[in-house]
Amino acid sequence: MVSDEFYYGYCGQSMLSSSMAKSLVDSPKTYHNYLNYGGGDTPALLKGRMLHHMVLEPDRFNDIYEIVEVKSRAAALFKETQANTERKCVTIKEYKDTERLAEALTKNKMVMAHLSGAQFEVPKAGVLNGLPFRCKADILVPGFGVFDLKTTQDLRAFRYSAKKFMYHMQLYIYSTIFDLPPENFKFIVIDKSSCDIGIYDADESFYHLGKEYLELACQNYKDFFGPDAKEEVHEYVITETLTA
Repeated sequence: MVSDEFYYGYCGQSMLSSSMAKSLVDSPKTYHNYLNYGGGDTPALLKGRMLHHMVLEPDRFNDIYEIVEVKSRAAALFKETQANTERKCVTIKEYKDTERLAEALTKNKMVMAHLSGAQFEVPKAGVLNGLPFRCKADILVPGFGVFDLKTTQDLRAFRYSAKKFMYHMQLYIYSTIFDLPPENFKFIVIDKSSCDIGIYDADESFYHLGKEYLELACQNYKDFFGPDAKEEVHEYVITETLTA
């Protein structure tokens, strides 16, 4: 599972993850489409991964990314470079935007103190509700816990976006698989505009909300994709009454 090819390839098809669980809560069709057509790398996801490599694994950065001296992905040089390299292409603007965030994080004493003596990108597998799950800790501090690196559009609204993006379910999955008290899983969050940094832990109510959402995700999997599935995913329909 240390190999990205194995973790995102074989494990991505044979095990669930927090992002897959989120898609199962959103809609069984979202999960179905991911399995059959792939999720793809959006520029936002690519910049998020690039930030992880800049901060946590800088020695791997040049092996993974190709920086193209253009401002737009529509540029002919970008398309030509992308067609002739196995590395992930990013524009100079995407690189500079991400470098600004990485610099803010690596110059922050509290952030760097949490990174001291830590292990990075540590994978682990476990069974939750009878289903196999995989997860990868951004920052694992032996004898303490896990830190997860996030970006946000508005740091002061992170408490709300954390629920919107179901980070409570991620916290529950990681805490369970890594056998941690929920308070030992923390989010390091950086504002993409101001570069303000926040470090968040969670209380038991956040942890239990994640457990509830995970149970829903697992039930949707069993109902639509498990060996004893009772529902056909193409028959999934949302019904609702609109009111004034």
